[in-house]
Amino acid sequence: MNRLLILFIVLRLLNALLIQTSFVPDEYWQSLEVAHRIVFGYGHLTWEWHNGLRSYLFPLLFALPYKILEMFNLDFRFLIILVPRLLMALFAAVGDLCLYLSVASSHRHAIAFWTVVSQYCSWFFFYTSTRSLINSFETTLVLICFYFYRHRSQHSFILMSFVAFVVRPTAVIPLIPLGVRLLLKSDDKKRLVGAGVVLGLATLAVSTCVDSFMYGKLTLVPVNFFVFNVYSNMATFYGSHAWHWYLTQGVPAILGPYLLHVLINYARGGRRWTDTRLMTLWTVLVYSCLPHKEFRFLLPILPCFFVEVGQVLYRVWNSKTRFQQAWLYVHWLAVILNVPMALYMCLIHQRGPLDVMDHLHASARPSTQARSRRRVTWSHSTV
Repeated sequence: MNRLLILFIVLRLLNALLIQTSFVPDEYWQSLEVAHRIVFGYGHLTWEWHNGLRSYLFPLLFALPYKILEMFNLDFRFLIILVPRLLMALFAAVGDLCLYLSVASSHRHAIAFWTVVSQYCSWFFFYTSTRSLINSFETTLVLICFYFYRHRSQHSFILMSFVAFVVRPTAVIPLIPLGVRLLLKSDDKKRLVGAGVVLGLATLAVSTCVDSFMYGKLTLVPVNFFVFNVYSNMATFYGSHAWHWYLTQGVPAILGPYLLHVLINYARGGRRWTDTRLMTLWTVLVYSCLPHKEFRFLLPILPCFFVEVGQVLYRVWNSKTRFQQAWLYVHWLAVILNVPMALYMCLIHQRGPLDVMDHLHASARPSTQARSRRRVTWSHSTV
């Protein structure tokens, strides 16, 4: 396990260092900018932070290393940029390990190997997993929960599920099918529910105290989040899509060439309702009912698709018939096609905002002209 974790850490660190582009504004405005303001006393807070829609738990993860850098006078610009990337790489590596161990516990180790290989080769996961984005951290939390579920650690699963919920309320959506199955299989349902109530209230109490302290008033972030995004449906301000968007565009786009593997394994599996399939179908169903949709919302269930891909790659790799061996080249082509897509997205696509900030930093001087340059675009146009 230790060797695997070290290997995953090295690979994710390389992944993080390779990324030279931006994805969405939230990877800065909902994490790094907030952490910078906490530690250094200045930084812009977007409207969500004035309405109690975001928990401070995630930005505080970056505020800690920022504070350490400040204490030792190491708060140089390149470290302020680099350290969060390395931290997210560590979290992503933990998620990789949890996925491997979870699949290995229910399938063969070889299938777990191919599952992780497909995850590392996925263009979208490579592009997003190490970013300072709440959805990336949410994915790691879901994978940790899945690990505890597969290893029958009931209390750990419940605790981590509530931790994921207070950090990002949507994280509980893919975990609901696992929680229902856990309850149905339990021999002592009353005791399990009781443990859930105690752990849930404790977690909510701690998160409420932290958020209320940071906001300076009593703040229930999960409640505010639900009211804004579901009850008031204000998220449509950022766009709305048809109910079938995830099925016709979202899932096919983030899977890319892997869509072939997933469809083949779904067809082969018939009506077999595995844990990962329940998580996937339930999450897509719930998100399809909400008008505002984004690719990154599917990130926490993307590893569930990789389990399907890993099973196909394992069968094809160990096939003996000529027909199946011929299919091997088709499947490998689909895997390899992810590589140039990942490199393009990480090195070229949407790198303008970062290049602009580098240029402004290099040309800035302590003058009125320099201060005016900082407002050449809207807040969500640069990072």
